[in-house]
Amino acid sequence: YLQQYLGHAPHTAKTLLLGAQIEYALKNPLGLNDYINKLRSAFPDSTERTQAEALLGQKFASTKGSNTLLGSDWVSSRAPTHFTIQVTTNLDQQPVSDLAATIHQTDKAIFRTQQGSDIWHTLIVGDYPSFSAAQSALSHLPDSTAPLNPWIRDFKTIQNTLTTISITPEKKWTLPPI
Repeated sequence: YLQQYLGHAPHTAKTLLLGAQIEYALKNPLGLNDYINKLRSAFPDSTERTQAEALLGQKFASTKGSNTLLGSDWVSSRAPTHFTIQVTTNLDQQPVSDLAATIHQTDKAIFRTQQGSDIWHTLIVGDYPSFSAAQSALSHLPDSTAPLNPWIRDFKTIQNTLTTISITPEKKWTLPPI
């Protein structure tokens, strides 16, 4: 019915929110993200956009959602005023990747930064327009993340780190000749 209606009238913030709610009910994270992106571009200051983005933080009842990992390019392309949740950071990439596989959310990324000679691998989830939206999503993370004390960060701080730190290739160890 929504598609029939839209054939006769342009989208409004309310119809886009309705579309997002339908995609959420259908357990379709890609469709949900599509409607949220339309709200972000056409109605960036609307309450409907905020309501639709809050759906991102809620778990789908019987699906896992996307398990695709994004990277530094995605982090760099986020609005600097938006917020994300930093779940963990580690010198070893494998435990970060393993943890990421247990979090079924459409927007999650691992990026690398360098501090001295150490390369840190950081897992973040979500892209939220406000601190309060990120707080709401924080309560929906898997229980396994609680001991890691996930915390909310703004993208501007992360992006500044990405642009001011030179990332070098991962350390490769070789044995000395015998």
